Amino acid sequence: MTRRTPIGEDELRALFAEIEPPSTLDRWRDRVTEELVAEDPDAPVCLPLPERLLREPRKPRRRAFAVAAAGIAVVVGLAGVVVANRFLSDDPPADPPTIIDGPDRSAAPNRGEESTSRSPAPPTSGGHRTSPGGQSKRPTGTGLGGAGGQPTAAGPADEPPAGESPPPRMVGYPTAANAGVPVDTNLRAHNGDLRVTTPGAVITNLRITGTVVVEAPDVTLRRVSVSGRDGLAVRQAAGAPRLTIELSDLAGAMVQEAAGLTLRRCTTGRLAGRDGLTVVDTYFSGPLEVSSGTTHVVARHNTVGRVVLGDANGPVADVTIEDSDLGMVAAPTEPGSRDIRVRRNVFREDPPSTGWNDQGPGFVWTGNTSRATGAPIEP
Repeated sequence: MTRRTPIGEDELRALFAEIEPPSTLDRWRDRVTEELVAEDPDAPVCLPLPERLLREPRKPRRRAFAVAAAGIAVVVGLAGVVVANRFLSDDPPADPPTIIDGPDRSAAPNRGEESTSRSPAPPTSGGHRTSPGGQSKRPTGTGLGGAGGQPTAAGPADEPPAGESPPPRMVGYPTAANAGVPVDTNLRAHNGDLRVTTPGAVITNLRITGTVVVEAPDVTLRRVSVSGRDGLAVRQAAGAPRLTIELSDLAGAMVQEAAGLTLRRCTTGRLAGRDGLTVVDTYFSGPLEVSSGTTHVVARHNTVGRVVLGDANGPVADVTIEDSDLGMVAAPTEPGSRDIRVRRNVFREDPPSTGWNDQGPGFVWTGNTSRATGAPIEP
């Protein structure tokens, strides 16, 4: 161990005058003195202070200030990254949920319509591309909108709006190209969920990035394109009977919780239907499911992969499935289900049905053919 040059007694006293010694210094000094005397009784006793006591005292305030400044710099830097990512992102910011609870005069100048006015966005939903002006590029001959694709005054839900003609009769079975929003319809963009609470509201010509929640009766959605949030495009709440959706693209599932739902010339994913369901000229990318205990269902001239009539928790009655392009029908099997009519459909699968009961009350299977052979097909 290297011995350091001893310091003088005067210097030592001066240091102790400036530095408050710890309470244990006297005991430490006495112990070391005894050890040195025992080693060399004639040597002068000069105790070198530990090197840490000879260094310049620290400045804690400066260090604390430096730490705080570094923390602030980190926070500012992270905020800058977040802001930069925000500006560099291609995704439009989501609007808060919009509640339709009264006529929106600024966005819908024509009487009888309600809509949300936003700048059109280039992306589209339902598998169709749009022009920079927000127009649908569906092939021609698939339906008519207002003049120049602009909104028109809405009439009763069962009739075309004033100034519009009914869309021409569909040629062939529905597809993703000939059903849904008509060609060259101007769609205003709405980013976020849309909640409808006004009875009789008519929502038209919108592209919605979010879920449409209908909570009022007698609502109509016409020429809307919905990109559903978390896979859900439209929810018809229990207090919203008699919902009508026409000429629309629903990218996602649709859930019916109230009696009375009509889909005309739409594209949709999965549909979970209940009482009073009518679906016409509609293309499904998912199954059509009829819940237990349901009555009064009409599915006419649709394209559906799988129709499921579930009656595990209650009978299903008064169901008509006709003139459609189908994969297969899962028929109800429990006692009490009745009046199931499957007529004039073209089936892609063989066998075309599971659980069919020829002896079931009101079960009718007639005029159905195989797509592969064109020949009649039995369940």
